[in-house]
Amino acid sequence: MRITAAAGEVCLAGQAADALARASQAIPLPPGARLAFVPVEPADPDRLPQAARTWAARRRNGFAAGRRAAAGALGAAGCRGDTVPGIGPDGLPAWPPGWFGSISHAETVATAIAVPVRGGEVPVLGIDLEPLIDPDTAADIAATIMPETLPGASGLPLAEEITRAFSAKEALYKALFPHTRRFRGFEAARVRWPASFRPGSPGVELTLAEDWGGEWRAGTRLAAFQAVAAGHVLTVVWRGTP
Repeated sequence: MRITAAAGEVCLAGQAADALARASQAIPLPPGARLAFVPVEPADPDRLPQAARTWAARRRNGFAAGRRAAAGALGAAGCRGDTVPGIGPDGLPAWPPGWFGSISHAETVATAIAVPVRGGEVPVLGIDLEPLIDPDTAADIAATIMPETLPGASGLPLAEEITRAFSAKEALYKALFPHTRRFRGFEAARVRWPASFRPGSPGVELTLAEDWGGEWRAGTRLAAFQAVAAGHVLTVVWRGTP
């Protein structure tokens, strides 16, 4: 049987999803939370929400994969019934009552995390998945992504360092946006590589460089838990017990 190029790409994406799922097992998660990873595949527009049907194919495919990952994470965490989040009025995922999560996708893989809501409060939870940035691009954008420090502070190859920093700040933004409803640039948070950081370490520390609104004041610290696999950096930011 001849495998088409598209089928081969989906197969490779599936392998990447499996590798990321294995690597993510080292990441500490909130109580009751579950992760899911799926390959990005061509999506049938007729099976998408009306608002998504006219999007470009690439955007539709990423959206559909992200929702499939969300459904997988919700199901793994114990949510029953219709577990595919819709699109809320603010453009954010509309999670089932009593549940919350975060979704991210790269070109070939999508991921999501879901957790039961405890006490009626929206959890502080964000996830991000990024393909490793190529070295030339990493050098070009280093000062934008990490204006707070000189490149090379982590001891990692520059491409991995900048991708980790980029992903950590993206996950932080996604964790806090539901609470602040404010857009922030990369300069609004600082990355600190722990003194014990070594290649393969699980994550970095993030410090808010300015007030983000509400209780999220300058100087607030959060941990970004990370895994690197299949040419991608996965980051989960969470705080407290949802």
